[in-house]
Amino acid sequence: MLSLVQLRSLFEELGTPDAGRKVVEEARRSAPVRQVRSNSNNVITRFVSRKMGRMVDTESRTVEYPAVIMYEHDPKIIEYYAQPMKLDLKWKGPNDQKPSRIPHTPDFLLVREDGFWVEEWREEARLEALSAKFPGRYIKENGQWQYPAAEEYLRSLGISYRLRSAEEHPRIYIQNLIFLADYLAPTCPTLESHQLEVIQRHFGDQAAIPLLHLLERGRTKGTENGEGEGFTSDEVYKAIADQHLCFNLKEDLLSDTRRVMVYRDTPAMELGRQLEHAMQYSGSTEARRDVSIDQGCLVDYDGATYTIVRVGEKRATLQNKDTIFELEVSILATMHQQGIMVIHAKGEVTSRSGAVFEQLSPRAVEEILERMRLLELEKADSNALPASKKRTLQRYRKMMREAGDHLMDQRMALASRISARGNRQRKIPQRVIELVAKVAHEHYNTAANKNKSIAYRFFEEACKAEDLIPCSKMAFNKELEAHKSVRSRRGKRLAYQEEEPIIWYLRLKEPVHGVRPFQYVHIDHTQLDLLLVSPESRKSLGKPWLTLAIDAESREIVAFYLTFEAPSYRSCMMVLRDLVNRHGRMPAMLVLDNGKEFHSGALERVCRLYGCSLRYRPSGTPRFGTVVERMFGTTNQQFIHQLEGNTQLMKNPRGVTKAVLPENFAAWTLPTLHGALEYYFVELYGKTEHPAHGEEPTEHFRRKMEETGERKHHLVRFDDVFLIETCPPPPGAPTRDVDHQRGIKVSHLFFWNTLFQRPGMRGAKVEVRVDPWNPGRVFALVKGEWVACLSKLHPLLSKYTGVERRYLFEELAKQLGRKLASMREHRLAEWITLMDPKNFNPKLSEQQQQSKALYGALGMAHVGSGSLGAISEPATVVPLKTSEPQPRDKPSKRKSSVRSGITPLEVDNDDYSLL
Repeated sequence: MLSLVQLRSLFEELGTPDAGRKVVEEARRSAPVRQVRSNSNNVITRFVSRKMGRMVDTESRTVEYPAVIMYEHDPKIIEYYAQPMKLDLKWKGPNDQKPSRIPHTPDFLLVREDGFWVEEWREEARLEALSAKFPGRYIKENGQWQYPAAEEYLRSLGISYRLRSAEEHPRIYIQNLIFLADYLAPTCPTLESHQLEVIQRHFGDQAAIPLLHLLERGRTKGTENGEGEGFTSDEVYKAIADQHLCFNLKEDLLSDTRRVMVYRDTPAMELGRQLEHAMQYSGSTEARRDVSIDQGCLVDYDGATYTIVRVGEKRATLQNKDTIFELEVSILATMHQQGIMVIHAKGEVTSRSGAVFEQLSPRAVEEILERMRLLELEKADSNALPASKKRTLQRYRKMMREAGDHLMDQRMALASRISARGNRQRKIPQRVIELVAKVAHEHYNTAANKNKSIAYRFFEEACKAEDLIPCSKMAFNKELEAHKSVRSRRGKRLAYQEEEPIIWYLRLKEPVHGVRPFQYVHIDHTQLDLLLVSPESRKSLGKPWLTLAIDAESREIVAFYLTFEAPSYRSCMMVLRDLVNRHGRMPAMLVLDNGKEFHSGALERVCRLYGCSLRYRPSGTPRFGTVVERMFGTTNQQFIHQLEGNTQLMKNPRGVTKAVLPENFAAWTLPTLHGALEYYFVELYGKTEHPAHGEEPTEHFRRKMEETGERKHHLVRFDDVFLIETCPPPPGAPTRDVDHQRGIKVSHLFFWNTLFQRPGMRGAKVEVRVDPWNPGRVFALVKGEWVACLSKLHPLLSKYTGVERRYLFEELAKQLGRKLASMREHRLAEWITLMDPKNFNPKLSEQQQQSKALYGALGMAHVGSGSLGAISEPATVVPLKTSEPQPRDKPSKRKSSVRSGITPLEVDNDDYSLL
């Protein structure tokens, strides 16, 4: 990013006026000037930008997000800012008597080497609709959209404005940039010269090698001749990213390893592309034989006739009076060969009746054949038919002459028009129809959910008031059904289920589930249909919540978290801990719903720190998250519903008797269920063929990791630094002021470390993280190092969790009738000793202790067991320090792993008898 001195130097170089300088400087300080908004259609993405060093929010996954990817990798763009400014425009249209005021918030401000640009991105269909609605305000000239009101205003400020369509995005190139982003990053290790020589040696006299074959050669040579002769997929992709190997990033997808070619050098790639184009053209001509795809040819497709108005090297443009679209020449030829569309040579007479013929009934076809037989019979022998038929045959011949020269149209003209007879005009007056619509809006489509009979009474009263005769109730109900709105009557969620059409195929031009493992990981929560019990008292502890992280491309379960607590920031942080503990990395992007826990500042900070972008699917639209939602259903059906104590019967609670009450059969505990879920996700689900790709998720995950690159330069250590970063900040501000005598105050308690006595620490602000599993301890960033700070009440609070501490303090405040901030710590200690959570909420206490014991054994609930590693921000971190000695016993580790580094919690064989 530019410093203020560099920015002002750029102003002088470009000659930007003072007014424009103020606009740019204010946009750099204030952007974004508004928060992105989510509705039932758009998908919000919070992209971690290396160029900007911040998260850049976009409102559309298919319009703005691809633009951000282009900006991120365009060397001419120095900086870019989303939602940079609010413009107050004035515009007078051709039919307006006075100028109108138009508020406008453009999408991006670009700081380029050649000037300052403001860009607004829209869907092509949206721009066409705006152009029709506001003539003159939105103009398309020479294929480029223009917005004169904004262009004129910003031109006076020395800033250029562009209105751009989503059709301008080079989709394949953008997907390749996303794929290579990790290898284009400055943090990616450079490719050593000897490694590049090993890769280039495999080409020899070959100009090109299929990408998959090249990757397989690297693995094979490494196995046969040792590590020195082999190479990894990461090294191949790094060579492509650095342009040591040639690849057509504009037209070929790197992720399609089985189809694309890697070229030795640029001349080899140019020759290869020319030969490929020649083969495509030759193949298309041979397939069509008697017709060629030329400008001016007519094409019959889907009941309409189009004219080919332009033919390029690879694409052709088809147009009729209603629409215009482009299609690849090779696809056009294939569809002609398969009979999906018909291409006519220039000058060929085409039929206007092809679509009508497909709609003919069997009776109409027989009628046409009979009339043709009569005409043929008369032609052979004019006396063969009686005189009464001659007038009819004259009428048939006239109908054929008026139909034109095409044989199909002449035959279709012989079909009878009996079905078109009669009066097609509606007999109900238009005003009565309008009253039906009015009653539907005011009385039927409301949250009161009035039935049709009540609505008909309102309709009769409305007709009576205007002296009109109401239609019958049957006609009213039929018309009312056309105006029915499920959204207005029953809410948007039921409307989403009933009114939204099923998507049978995708029209998007990029894969929605990614092309490699860890590109998109979905996280969501669900409450399992199973009652758990305490391992000691065997009392019911309620139903647990499962937080699941699933890799969208491979469908592999990469992490999960089981707890009694409803979804919160702790669930998000713990599933990230499990993910890093298992795989040693963070995904490129998390796909989340709009739950409050997913919008926490703690989660956003952790993702920004480890380079993980966030994407929020629209609220109330579960089909956007079908990958994880379907996995919840599969887990319940295949596994949870087979366990003792499942609550399927409670869907109809009034029909459940004591003999089959789930509480009487509950036998699973939290640790045993966690181990059983681990076994199910790894051994059962993970090793069963998945219909998404016809392969076991675990095997598909492993294979795609080898093919698309393991990206080992983005590994994340599961150490104390990561555990502290996944601890939440304290309520309110994430920083606290240091009192050099008492320490830092968090939630009514002071926490102390001897480092607070250092010179310069008095009144200093330090970042703080709260340990959710030990409320008697917090972590503070002091002089670039994380240190543990303990409370005087640490011996009492260490046996609780953060949830128990919160409920404990709420109960104390309720009992004492005053705020705890006014109490001294020794008095709080007395009350805590007396008000143990087991006394006022034993179920909560048992639930929390079970969770703490489980995740303590898995090494995910204790910080300080090892040394702190170094992190890039905010400073270098040194080993954990505390004023009191830390426990030296390390948490127990799991034995050999089913997946790399992780095994399920061990469960006795007897526990599986409950399955």
